[in-house]
Amino acid sequence: MSASNEHRQSSPESSTPAPVQAPRPAPVSAPRPAPVPAIAFIGKSGSGKTTLTVKIIEELTKRRYRVGSIKHHGHKKFDIDKPGKDSWRHTQAGSVHTVIASPDMVASYRQLDHELEFSEIVQEMTDVDIVVVEGYRHGGVPSIELFRAGNPKDAERVNDPDLLDSSETIAVATDMPEICEVAQHKGLPSFDIDDAAEICDFIESRILGK
Repeated sequence: MSASNEHRQSSPESSTPAPVQAPRPAPVSAPRPAPVPAIAFIGKSGSGKTTLTVKIIEELTKRRYRVGSIKHHGHKKFDIDKPGKDSWRHTQAGSVHTVIASPDMVASYRQLDHELEFSEIVQEMTDVDIVVVEGYRHGGVPSIELFRAGNPKDAERVNDPDLLDSSETIAVATDMPEICEVAQHKGLPSFDIDDAAEICDFIESRILGK
C-alpha cells in the first residue's frame, strides 16, 4: 500500500459529523398595551353632551390626568381641514391618508371603507390616562346617560319601559327628578347634570380605580 493511500484511509474527515445549527427562535411580537380607561357621555340631541363633556375634560385635567377625547359623528362626511389649505388640496387630489405635522402638534385623517369600532380607535390612544367620549351609544364603553329638562326629546323618553336598560349605562346625569327615580329603581347612581366635580369623583372611583 502506498503512503498516499494509507493517509487517505486513516483520514478522519469522512467520519466527523457536520456541526448542527440551532434553530432560530421565532420572532416575538411586542405585547399590545392594555386599553386606556374610557367613559362615554350619551344622550339625545339637545341633552347637553358637549357642554358636560367639556366640563369633565377640564375637571380631569385640573386633577392632573392626561385626557384624550373622542367625538362620535353619526353622519358620513365631515370636514376638519380648511378648503384651500395645502393639506386640503392633498386630499382633494386623491390622498387617502393625510398628516399635518408641526413642531408642537400633529393631525392625521384618512378615508375609510367602513366605520371603525370604538376599540380600534382607542387602542391607538396610548399617551393618555383616560379617554372621554361624546357619543358611541353602542360602542361597548361604560356610559353616563344625560337627560335635560326642557329638551323635548328627553321628555318623550320618561315613560319608555326600556329606559336605562343598557348594560353599558353605569350612571345618569340629569336635572329631571323623574329620571332620578327611574335610575334609583334600576340601581344606578344619578348626578346633577351641571356638577362636573361630583361626576369626576365617580369616574375616578368607578373607571380609574382611585
